[in-house]
Formats: sequence, C-alpha cells, structure tokens
Amino acid sequence: ILTNFHRIGINHSYLFLFEEPRICNFDDRFVPDEYLYLKAIQNGSELIVPETSKQRVSLKDMFRDSFAGMKGQGHLVMLNLHVRDTLYGVLLSELPYEYFDLYESLIYQVSAAIRILGLLKVNEETRQKLKESLDDVQKSNGRLDILSKTDELTGVLNRRGFLNEAMKILDGKPETHFVVGYAD
Repeated sequence: ILTNFHRIGINHSYLFLFEEPRICNFDDRFVPDEYLYLKAIQNGSELIVPETSKQRVSLKDMFRDSFAGMKGQGHLVMLNLHVRDTLYGVLLSELPYEYFDLYESLIYQVSAAIRILGLLKVNEETRQKLKESLDDVQKSNGRLDILSKTDELTGVLNRRGFLNEAMKILDGKPETHFVVGYAD
C-alpha cells in the first residue's frame, strides 16, 4: 500500500492497523486499543515490513518511535483509515502542505486497499474451509460406497458390490462367457 508514496512526495509513513477492523458508529464513544500493529514503514522509496513479533506497538510508543524517524520536511499528520463505520487503523505520514487538500482521497485509497486485502484474506480462508469440507465429504462418500457394497458381518461383496464388479469385468467383453456360483 505504501510502496509508491515517495512518487507523490510523501517521504515517510507508518501504517498502523488494529488487530481486527472495528465497527464504530457516529454516536459511539471511541475507546482506542492499547496496542496497534505496525504493518509497514515507508522511508523514501524503501519499504520496511516489520517481523510479526515486532509489529505490536503501544499507543504511547507509537508516536515517539514513528516521528523520531521522520526528518520534519513536511507536516506530520495522523490519518484515520476507515470505510464507512469500519475503522482499520491509522496512517502516520509526513504530508507536504500542498497535498493537504488531497488527504481525504489518500485516506479513501489506503482504506479501500486495506479493506480489499481483508476481503481477499477472508475469501482465501473460506476457500480453504470449503476445500477441507469437500475433502471430508469425498472421504465420507468413499466410506459409504464401501459400506454399501460389502456385507458388514463377513466383509465380502454383497449383491450390489457383486453386480458392480461383474459389470466392470464384463464391460467391453460381449463374447466372454462366465460361470458364476452363488451360495447363501
């Protein structure tokens, strides 16, 4: 998301996200989380993605550590990332003054990108669950097929199993003769 910020004159940014997106209606009193997660740091054209174990940052440390790395060439701003009533986190950026009238567009673009990434993650998780469910159904169907073709007491083929195997053997062999014995 932050990869090309330097091309539009934004030289330093920190992307902090909540652990999970939060729903916050207009009338709700917002209570910030004690921690946010530093997902990416943009320093000029360099993009840094902290290790997962180092992403959790307390609110107290968020500003001190972030702004310490900025050079002060622009205005330090905090932009709330949201789509409608869903809050995703904040973007701390060194925003040039001439881009102040564009910050809403920046918020919208970054927030939409975060939302899309979240939807893609949910989609992948759903696909994985569906695949696992399909595998379970196929295994169950395989077991049911075996149970439907064998006698549960003796384990030998029952009438259905016998007819199925016989059809496989006779398939494509119209001139072949067989002798079959049946005992009950």
